Amino acid sequence: MRLSNLLLGVSIAGALLTSCTADEIAIPRRELYAREFIKKFGVIDPNRNLNAARHSGINIVTTAPTDVKVYADVDGKRYLFAKGRRINGTTTLKFDIPASVKEVIVDAGGTKTIAAIGSTVRVDAPSRSGSGVQNFSSGQYVGKGVQDPSSEGGSGITAELCTEKKDWMVVPLLNATIFRRKMPEGCYNSSRDGVDNDFMLKFKKNDIIIRPLYWQTSQQLEFGLFYFDGDGKPVHCPIYDMEKNTENEPVDNLALCWVPSETKSITIKDFMNDEVFMECLNNNGISVIDRVGNYGAEYRYIDVYSLDNFRGFTTSICDRDMTHACREYLDRIGIKNDPDAPADSRFNYVYRWRMTGDKLKDKNGNDIYDKTFTAKAENLNWEWMCPKKDLEIVYTYYNYDYENKAKGWSNRLPDMIGDLTMDDNNYPSLISKGIKVHLDDIDKAYGGYIKSAYNGYLYSYSPLNKGVRWVPGPGAERTEEFQDEQSGVKSFRYPESAFVKDPHRNAFRAVTWLGSKYEWRYMSFEDGTIGDTYSRSSCDFDMQDFVFILDDDTEVYHDPVDSIIHPDDPEPEAYRWLIAAEDLAGTYDWDFNDAVFAVTATPIVDGEKDNAVQTWITVEPLAAGGTLPIYVMFNGDIIDEKGNDHGKGHFNIGPELHKWLGGYYRSPINVDAPVASAKGIPLSFHVDGQWSLTDEYKDNPQWSEKDVKGMGGFYVLVNPGDGLHYMENAIRPFDEKLLDDENHYHMVTPPTSFKNGEEPVYVSPEMLCLEASWRWPMEEQGIHEVYYNFEQWLKDGTTEWYTGGATWDANRVVSRE
Repeated sequence: MRLSNLLLGVSIAGALLTSCTADEIAIPRRELYAREFIKKFGVIDPNRNLNAARHSGINIVTTAPTDVKVYADVDGKRYLFAKGRRINGTTTLKFDIPASVKEVIVDAGGTKTIAAIGSTVRVDAPSRSGSGVQNFSSGQYVGKGVQDPSSEGGSGITAELCTEKKDWMVVPLLNATIFRRKMPEGCYNSSRDGVDNDFMLKFKKNDIIIRPLYWQTSQQLEFGLFYFDGDGKPVHCPIYDMEKNTENEPVDNLALCWVPSETKSITIKDFMNDEVFMECLNNNGISVIDRVGNYGAEYRYIDVYSLDNFRGFTTSICDRDMTHACREYLDRIGIKNDPDAPADSRFNYVYRWRMTGDKLKDKNGNDIYDKTFTAKAENLNWEWMCPKKDLEIVYTYYNYDYENKAKGWSNRLPDMIGDLTMDDNNYPSLISKGIKVHLDDIDKAYGGYIKSAYNGYLYSYSPLNKGVRWVPGPGAERTEEFQDEQSGVKSFRYPESAFVKDPHRNAFRAVTWLGSKYEWRYMSFEDGTIGDTYSRSSCDFDMQDFVFILDDDTEVYHDPVDSIIHPDDPEPEAYRWLIAAEDLAGTYDWDFNDAVFAVTATPIVDGEKDNAVQTWITVEPLAAGGTLPIYVMFNGDIIDEKGNDHGKGHFNIGPELHKWLGGYYRSPINVDAPVASAKGIPLSFHVDGQWSLTDEYKDNPQWSEKDVKGMGGFYVLVNPGDGLHYMENAIRPFDEKLLDDENHYHMVTPPTSFKNGEEPVYVSPEMLCLEASWRWPMEEQGIHEVYYNFEQWLKDGTTEWYTGGATWDANRVVSRE
């Protein structure tokens, strides 16, 4: 749900008051509230989302009637989000889920599958229990390069070294290791954006090339592919045995070696006035902006934040966009990315770009220094801060005559490139000749594995792995400052104390992602030893100990996962959303505790009734911090627990809220102690068809102006005179005509951008829909005082305001239990 800015109603009322001062005009409570909210918090970001729910779904494909349940882990606990009864064929289950959740667990007929939100899950595959995995005996072994995939029982796969030079990848060292800016050494990288950490692979071609790229490990590892046999056991097909300490060995048969690059360079003089190059920059998202240097020096320059991509603090996005612009420029001036082009008119990679030549001057003739060019540098160098007029492009060109220049590895250190230097005089490249792999059957899903002398087989598919899964705990943040030694970048990581065990799942050991610079498909592994306590020194989960590149069109496939949920685990409960509201009484304390209630909603698709959908909803009272009679209301179609269909309308859910919690409305309840003590009996009902707490529920052309838009139709009704005096613990229809009498019945409704004719209706946040972890403020403790980032979040949304433990005052909030 999106919140619109809220000045229209205020301006209209102001105009009326100015022109008709002789008449007494009653200003609606909602408008008074909006005025005070603007005074307090200012103008709100029009895209601010005040509803934590996201309406999404999963597609299920079954070959027989099957019972299905959809779970997800939120803040370390497993919850139920949807059900399907005897569904068959292709069925879509839709449900509300926190926006932070990226994957769900689908239990279909006993087969458990981890799947990304919005993906498709097929449940007609055999069980993949992982039983019968052989243990690898400890002991060192010698690397042998390309392996025979059938040596460990695999069949249908062959592998051989690429011997034709046209198949080789000769790639500058900087480009080969650029992934380390996304996946820095010694940092927990399993949860990086765009990274899949539990996967199988689907190949579109029978013949592929797998390229060893990099290692950062003291071990010698074997890499291979595996598939499942008919009994669900993994069949191993070794592909490559890491080559180390090969300095005195012939490099003809090495899959991975290195060579001094053959480079050329051009310099674009006064590049800001080069029309062709500026077009190339613009085509790749780089524009000219106003900038401010030292002592307030104003100047115009391109929108980049590094002057040399050799500097480790250059962001991957900046390097990508500048590199693409440089490649386009070379092509525009006749230097083609084509191995068949003339020798003096071809290039392979842009290795380096850097600003050079004369420094820019301010209006007084002084050199300009701009610290934004070194924003992430650990040690500042003034020369790195000086914008310059010229641009140098260093590029490699196609030439595979490396027989007398290629070299092996001279050390057994963890970092394979520890003895390579990259500077103004050294431009090394890696030669990944590649391994040709033939797959007889590409209908199968294949996983990747490495074999370690210390830890045995380590798989891309976590249920096969041994060892506990360590994950950042609820509210954990990257607060520990550290410097990546390879790149020199200063960044932040999770402290060791932030990690907790996930008791339901096995360890991650591999990740895959699509690189942004050249769109390479990476697959890399973690080889550390996992202990009973988290230790970065033994296993840091940086997921870059052994790195490969796969064919570009490889698909990531989330294969069915067995035994994610232990048979003895109890059925997870439905996820609980919290709705918190002010009562618009005029005190304006912004504590959002005048009415707090929980909502659980479980959609159920019935395959025996043409996939008809019913959503079962339960409402539980939590707090009543005001001193006016107040009711939880619902606007929609209701069928109660007894099966009585009340049709469409407005309904009281439960008695007056204080009474529901066992008290009287003149005494606030559950707002003065850290844990809520008063309880109320939950009430349940269901609605036919799809239902959602999100704004998607408001798209109904049959609704009238009195219908509530957003938050699924829930709202709060304040009844100052206690005219309802509704005491029964039940659901009762409400006469919507009473809503016209605002003196006795005023509505507190969800924030919405619902349009009234041509003009939007502008409102302020009277209600919030929040995740289950939220704690409401104690009485007369403003939400902005208890949650330190709330006001900033309202305006620009750049920081979370209640998910991190350091962002709120635990002594001034109340939790449900």
